[in-house]
Formats: sequence, structure tokens, C-alpha cells
Amino acid sequence: MCILSDQTLHERIHELILDPDTSLINPASIDIRIGQFLKYEHESTWDLREQGPYLLQPKEFVLVSTYEHLMVPNDLCMELKLKSTSARLGFDHSVAFHFDPGWSGIGTMEIHNMNRLQTLTLEYGQRFAQIIYHKLDRPVLNPYQGRYQHATSVEAAK
Repeated sequence: MCILSDQTLHERIHELILDPDTSLINPASIDIRIGQFLKYEHESTWDLREQGPYLLQPKEFVLVSTYEHLMVPNDLCMELKLKSTSARLGFDHSVAFHFDPGWSGIGTMEIHNMNRLQTLTLEYGQRFAQIIYHKLDRPVLNPYQGRYQHATSVEAAK
């Protein structure tokens, strides 16, 4: 596998993001922005927040959607990583960062405030993470068709 460069990302951007903003392309990744927030309230109840800012309390966990509608062609796989600035502030997204070939939709990030005392701010539209596309040796025979296919907003597990 190899990682797609900015040149290839520019060439294939319309296969990767619906209504793309090419200013988000980096040398080997594409910045993504924050969309909706889903906060766990109590007893399996989640509260959807459409816009920010959202003050993430120390040790608090929220689900955050990508602003962008992402797509993974059958010859690629994608991973989502925090931008280094987000990680250095104390945000953590260390789980569920792989997207299979064939997946398409609004991505959900599992975000945790790792600080013990400091509140962190999440803003709607904020550049927060980046996606990295890897080229597969050949297109897959069985693209992703799981329950998160064509997600239209942030989703909690059921």
C-alpha cells in the first residue's frame, strides 16, 4: 500500500469528498471539519447538538460527525487521525479510525478530552482531523456494506 499524495488527492478529490473544498488538501492528507455533536446524557440517552461551540469537560466523551461527506473508492482504504494541534490540546481519537473500501457517508469520531482539569472547545466547522487514503494492491471484490454505510449524521452504537 502507498499513501496518496497531494497531486493524486487533487486529481481524485471528487471521488473522495462530496462537494469538496480543495483548500483542505495537505501534502499527504485532507483536513476534515467538525459537524454535529452527540453527547451521552444518561441511561442510554444521547443528546444531538447541531452547532457549536461545545465545551468538552475534562475526561468527557462525545461523538462528533465529520462536516464532510466522505467516500472511499474500491481501490483505497482510509484512516482518520487527529491533526497534531488537536492532539496537543488534549483531544483523543484513538479508536475506530479505519474506513473500508466502498464506505460512503458522514463519518463519526469518538472524541475524548484527556485533560484532567482543562475544558476544551469544539466548534462547528473547525478543522480538527485529517483523512489519509491508502492505495490497495487491487480493488476489493466485496466493498463495505455494513450498518454505517451512507450515514447522514453522527451515529451512536445501538
